Amino acid sequence: MKKGINKSTINKALNVIYKNGCIANPIFLLGMPGETKNDLKQNIAFIKNIAQKKNTIIYMSFATPHPGLELSKSGSDLIILSKDYSRYTHKQPVAVPKSLGRNGLKLLINTYHQLSEELGLTEVNPRIDPNYLKLIMGHDGHSVWRLENSNKRKRKQMEIEIKAKCEEINKIREALLDLGALSKGTIHQIDEYYAHDSLNIGKNNTILRIRYQRNNNEYGILAYHINLGDGLNNEYELIVNDVNTLKEILVHLKFYLAGTIEKVRETYNYKEFMICLDNIKDIGDFIEIEVGGLESEAHEKRDNCISLLEMLGVSKDSICNNLWLSDIALNNIRNN
Repeated sequence: MKKGINKSTINKALNVIYKNGCIANPIFLLGMPGETKNDLKQNIAFIKNIAQKKNTIIYMSFATPHPGLELSKSGSDLIILSKDYSRYTHKQPVAVPKSLGRNGLKLLINTYHQLSEELGLTEVNPRIDPNYLKLIMGHDGHSVWRLENSNKRKRKQMEIEIKAKCEEINKIREALLDLGALSKGTIHQIDEYYAHDSLNIGKNNTILRIRYQRNNNEYGILAYHINLGDGLNNEYELIVNDVNTLKEILVHLKFYLAGTIEKVRETYNYKEFMICLDNIKDIGDFIEIEVGGLESEAHEKRDNCISLLEMLGVSKDSICNNLWLSDIALNNIRNN
C-alpha cells in the first residue's frame, strides 16, 4: 500500500501503545498485490508473534479493490472474483493476487480460518459465508482456475476438451487418485440452456447457459460458447449474483429456456488438466477432460486429453464425438 511501514515500525508503535496501558488492535490485510507464498508464511509468523502479547486483539482482513482505488485498476496483480459490492466488507475475499499461484485463493482462505481459530479470534474474525465460498471456489469446481487463466484467453486461449461415456466411474476415480490428482470436491449442478430464434443462439454451434447449484440458485455463471470444432470452443463466462433476475432479463429479451441438464459433478486437477466425473440425471455417467490452449495447439492438446483418458482406463472409442450435453439439452443431436 506504499505506506513505508515495516515490521520494525509496527513493533515500535505497539510498544508505545503497551507502555501507555492501551489495547492494540492491529489490522492485517491478506492477499495484497504481489504477495507470494513466502510473504504469506512470514506474515503468519509475524501475526502469531504479536498475538502472544497481552492487550492485543488482531483483526484480519482481505485486500479489497474498491472502485477508484489503485487495487481496482486493470494493471493490478489482483484477479477480481466478485463485483457484488455488498461483499466488499474486507471479511470476504473478493480478489486474489496472481502471485500466489493457482491455489492462491484456497491458501488465503485457509490462512484466515486457521489463524482465527488458533488465536481464538473467531469473534472478530468470523468464518466466511460457506455459500459464498462455494461460489468463488467454483460452481464447476474450477471457476477460479478459469479466472486465473483469463489473461491467456485474451490471447485467443480457448477450451479444448473431450467427453466420454463411462461404465465404471469408481475405477476412474481410483485411477485419478493413484495418479495424484487433486480432488476439488463434489457439487450438484443445474445447467439451463437458453435459445433465441432471431439471434440464432442455441443453433449454429452457439449456446447460452446459466449454471448454478441445486441448493443455491442465488449465484451462478452465465456462459456463452461458440463451438469451433469437436471439443474446441471459444468460451466467455461471467459470474452473476442474482440468477433469478438474470432469467427475467433473458425472458424480456425474448430468450426462452430450451433445455435443462441436472448433474452431480466431481472435479479433479491433474497437471494442466481439469477432469470432471459427471452423473447426469436420467442419462448416465460421463468423464470430461479439459485443458486450455491456443487454436494452433488444439490437435496436440486434444491428443493429450485422449492419452490421459486412456491412462484412466477408458477407451477412446467411448469418446462422444460431436455430441455434448448442450446438444442433449437442446434436442439438437448431430450424427457421430
